[in-house]
Amino acid sequence: MRSSGLWVRRFRLAAQERAFRMDYARRFSGQRRLAIAIFTALWIVFSIRDFGRLDILDPTYLHHNELIFVRTAAAIGMGVAVLLWTPRALDERWAVGLLCMWTLSAWLATLRMLQIVDLPWHEHYSILTLTLFTIFMAFRLRAITAAWLVGLCVASYLLMLYLQPPGERFGMHLSSVIAHGTSVPLTYAIGLVVSIPLERSARREFMYQRNLRAAKARVEAASRAVNEQNKRMQELVKEKERFFSSAYHDIQQPLAAINLFIRSARTRIRDEHAVERDLDVIQETASDILDMFKDIQDYSELGSYVPRLTSVNTLNLLTEVLEQYRQTAQLRGIDLRLARRRMAPPSIETDRSLFKRAISNLVSNAMKSTSSGGVVLGWVQLDERLRVDVWDTGIGIAPAHREAIFAEYYQINNPGRDRSKGLGLGYRSCSV
Repeated sequence: MRSSGLWVRRFRLAAQERAFRMDYARRFSGQRRLAIAIFTALWIVFSIRDFGRLDILDPTYLHHNELIFVRTAAAIGMGVAVLLWTPRALDERWAVGLLCMWTLSAWLATLRMLQIVDLPWHEHYSILTLTLFTIFMAFRLRAITAAWLVGLCVASYLLMLYLQPPGERFGMHLSSVIAHGTSVPLTYAIGLVVSIPLERSARREFMYQRNLRAAKARVEAASRAVNEQNKRMQELVKEKERFFSSAYHDIQQPLAAINLFIRSARTRIRDEHAVERDLDVIQETASDILDMFKDIQDYSELGSYVPRLTSVNTLNLLTEVLEQYRQTAQLRGIDLRLARRRMAPPSIETDRSLFKRAISNLVSNAMKSTSSGGVVLGWVQLDERLRVDVWDTGIGIAPAHREAIFAEYYQINNPGRDRSKGLGLGYRSCSV
């Protein structure tokens, strides 16, 4: 808000100024409507009282009809302003228009009656000063509105003084204005001096409430975010508890199987072929346990791991993954290879450990679902992005499962939770 020592100026932003005027009109709408309703009722009451005193007010009987007309016309103008004070008056422009209608109706009628009724000048001053006080204080006009509206009233009063004495010379007119025209302008000046700090106070309160609402909204948003984060953390804690409980139960089974086959191998130590089969089962079961602990490690690290972005040579990383599973693929008769491209894949900015882990999980799952054929690791460059693809000749994934496989512990066709097929966290770690 721009302000000087003598005046109040608008806010720099037009939208903020419009918001202030709307807030100002809404804040004082009740007070303004009550004021014009009360003063209109008082006008009507005194008009009815004065109708019985016309002989006293106008002993010459020259202005009876005019007094009645002026009183009635003013009451109609003021009443129209009261009746039009609808919710539309929450717009400051509309409210100011109605206040102008009411003020000018009352003021011009008052001036005309002061011309007709022969009263001492000190009574004129008290009536006009009271009227101006009512306009300034009861209507809570903004300073600029009060300046031109009440200024128009004062100008009409001074013009009445100038035209009041009929048949006089200009000097007499001017002397009348100088002699009797100081009280009302002085009241006008005092009213403006009062209205300026009142508007400044209203503008400061508007900014305070606006900033308070904005701060409250930020606090509520932050509180909601914290609550959502707390709920998420509680869900993670419960999920990890369920996971470790399930993992503990699932690991018991292969460990029991190892003990069983060790005892069987000891009893059949002389039968080399039988022992060899038992040792193969033990080795396979131990491999399953190793895979399960690898899944547990991956899952536990994802919640607290802080990614470290570096430039990664994509071709070297894919080659490392290929070499990691080459021997396993050869033992299972699976053709594992990189796709041939004219150009090597570009380097990317990523966390090397997480990226390698995701590719490894995809290759591992592809090999598990492929009984014969091959697995191909390739890439496609899409503008500034790089997509890594893993193709296999396995049974594939039905469309109904393509979204669900990225959920924790979700496995297709494993209702018995066979741990040789893992814990169901491979695709989940890829999506994370």
